[in-house]
Amino acid sequence: SPEVRQAVAELWCHRPELIDEAALSGMAADPSVSVRRSAGLAWAAAKRFDRVEAMLEDPDPGVRQDLALSLLPAPSSKALQRLKNDPDESVRAALFVIRLLRGETTERPADIVSARPAAAAAVRRAAPVETLRETASTEADATRRLRAGLALAVLDDALAYQIVRSDPVKEVRDKVGRMLVGWRPGE
Repeated sequence: SPEVRQAVAELWCHRPELIDEAALSGMAADPSVSVRRSAGLAWAAAKRFDRVEAMLEDPDPGVRQDLALSLLPAPSSKALQRLKNDPDESVRAALFVIRLLRGETTERPADIVSARPAAAAAVRRAAPVETLRETASTEADATRRLRAGLALAVLDDALAYQIVRSDPVKEVRDKVGRMLVGWRPGE
């Protein structure tokens, strides 16, 4: 039953030490989208990012987006670059947000993501907004503050505007400001 397979994969998300690799490999190719998604997230929970990367060709864009976002804590992932040309904007937005939160970019690449709502949805799926706000307003490390501020700028959050006015580091103010104005109204 797909529900049982999904429940088992979700259990492995919370208890990755219990994973049966052969069974999880089978679930990664399951006909059920929810089972494949849960299987990929279980691989991510086990820090088997190589297995997650192997699933980035999934036919369902929602699965590809979730798997891409699950690679955020991975040390690095060249496989993510394949998503730059993904036909689904939500998947490309996930790639942009990963690069943003890792500090690999500070600009919106218009060739990857053109719609602010897709990017904002990816930010919300990647990190809790309250955590981003706390980091942006209290973190001593300017690099971490910048990453959180950029994500808040994608969300058009009021705190991003406050960062532009009052962050003690000019580079943080400038980059967050550029991200805010990098989206035309309605994008």
